[in-house]
Amino acid sequence: MLYVTTGLYCPGCGALRASHQLLHGNVLAALHDNLLLVASVPCGAYYFLRRAVCWLNGRPAPPFVLQPKWIMALTIIVVCFTILRNIPIAPFTLLAPLK
Repeated sequence: MLYVTTGLYCPGCGALRASHQLLHGNVLAALHDNLLLVASVPCGAYYFLRRAVCWLNGRPAPPFVLQPKWIMALTIIVVCFTILRNIPIAPFTLLAPLK
Protein backbone atom coordinates (compact mmCIF):
# COMPACT_ATOMS: atom_id res chain seq x y z
CA MET A 1 0.00 0.00 0.00
CA LEU A 2 2.85 2.40 0.81
CA TYR A 3 4.52 1.72 -2.53
CA VAL A 4 1.28 2.27 -4.46
CA THR A 5 0.60 5.61 -2.80
CA THR A 6 4.15 7.02 -2.44
CA GLY A 7 6.43 4.96 -4.66
CA LEU A 8 8.61 4.10 -1.63
CA TYR A 9 9.43 0.59 -0.48
CA CYS A 10 8.62 -0.17 3.16
CA PRO A 11 10.87 -2.54 5.14
CA GLY A 12 8.33 -5.31 4.60
CA CYS A 13 7.97 -4.94 0.83
CA GLY A 14 8.81 -8.27 -0.76
CA ALA A 15 8.64 -10.20 2.52
CA LEU A 16 5.90 -12.54 1.32
CA ARG A 17 7.80 -13.27 -1.89
CA ALA A 18 10.99 -13.80 0.13
CA SER A 19 9.18 -16.23 2.44
CA HIS A 20 7.87 -18.12 -0.57
CA GLN A 21 11.35 -18.30 -2.10
CA LEU A 22 12.86 -19.50 1.19
CA LEU A 23 10.26 -22.24 1.52
CA HIS A 24 11.19 -23.41 -1.98
CA GLY A 25 14.93 -23.30 -1.25
CA ASN A 26 15.73 -20.28 -3.44
CA VAL A 27 17.89 -18.37 -0.97
CA LEU A 28 19.38 -15.95 -3.51
CA ALA A 29 15.96 -14.95 -4.82
CA ALA A 30 14.76 -14.52 -1.23
CA LEU A 31 17.75 -12.30 -0.46
CA HIS A 32 16.86 -10.10 -3.42
CA ASP A 33 13.20 -9.86 -2.41
CA ASN A 34 13.79 -8.87 1.23
CA LEU A 35 17.25 -9.07 2.76
CA LEU A 36 16.00 -8.00 6.19
CA LEU A 37 13.55 -10.90 6.42
CA VAL A 38 16.17 -13.46 5.40
CA ALA A 39 18.65 -12.02 7.91
CA SER A 40 16.08 -12.28 10.70
CA VAL A 41 15.25 -15.96 10.04
CA PRO A 42 18.18 -17.36 12.10
CA CYS A 43 17.18 -15.22 15.09
CA GLY A 44 13.59 -16.45 14.89
CA ALA A 45 14.70 -20.05 14.44
CA TYR A 46 16.95 -19.82 17.52
CA TYR A 47 14.10 -18.38 19.59
CA PHE A 48 11.61 -21.09 18.62
CA LEU A 49 14.19 -23.87 18.93
CA ARG A 50 15.05 -22.70 22.43
CA ARG A 51 11.38 -22.68 23.42
CA ALA A 52 10.83 -26.14 21.89
CA VAL A 53 13.76 -27.60 23.85
CA CYS A 54 12.34 -26.18 27.08
CA TRP A 55 8.90 -27.55 26.26
CA LEU A 56 10.29 -31.02 25.45
CA ASN A 57 12.26 -31.06 28.71
CA GLY A 58 9.21 -30.02 30.73
CA ARG A 59 10.76 -26.75 31.85
CA PRO A 60 9.04 -23.39 31.63
CA ALA A 61 10.07 -21.34 28.66
CA PRO A 62 12.22 -18.32 29.44
CA PRO A 63 10.40 -15.00 29.14
CA PHE A 64 10.93 -13.00 25.98
CA VAL A 65 12.32 -9.67 27.09
CA LEU A 66 13.97 -7.10 24.86
CA GLN A 67 16.13 -4.55 26.57
CA PRO A 68 15.72 -0.94 25.40
CA LYS A 69 19.16 -0.95 23.74
CA TRP A 70 18.10 -3.89 21.52
CA ILE A 71 14.83 -2.18 20.62
CA MET A 72 16.79 0.94 19.65
CA ALA A 73 19.28 -1.12 17.62
CA LEU A 74 16.49 -2.94 15.75
CA THR A 75 14.72 0.34 15.06
CA ILE A 76 17.91 1.85 13.64
CA ILE A 77 18.51 -1.22 11.46
CA VAL A 78 14.97 -1.14 10.06
CA VAL A 79 15.08 2.61 9.39
CA CYS A 80 18.50 2.37 7.69
CA PHE A 81 17.33 -0.59 5.60
CA THR A 82 14.25 1.38 4.53
CA ILE A 83 16.30 4.42 3.55
CA LEU A 84 18.95 2.41 1.69
CA ARG A 85 16.48 0.35 -0.33
CA ASN A 86 14.83 3.52 -1.61
CA ILE A 87 18.03 5.13 -2.94
CA PRO A 88 17.90 4.79 -6.75
CA ILE A 89 21.67 4.39 -7.20
CA ALA A 90 23.42 1.21 -8.38
CA PRO A 91 24.39 -0.81 -5.28
CA PHE A 92 21.28 0.18 -3.32
CA THR A 93 18.85 -0.83 -6.06
CA LEU A 94 19.76 -4.43 -5.24
CA LEU A 95 17.88 -4.00 -1.95
CA ALA A 96 14.63 -3.14 -3.72
CA PRO A 97 12.28 -6.08 -4.32
CA LEU A 98 11.57 -7.35 -7.80
CA LYS A 99 8.49 -5.83 -9.39
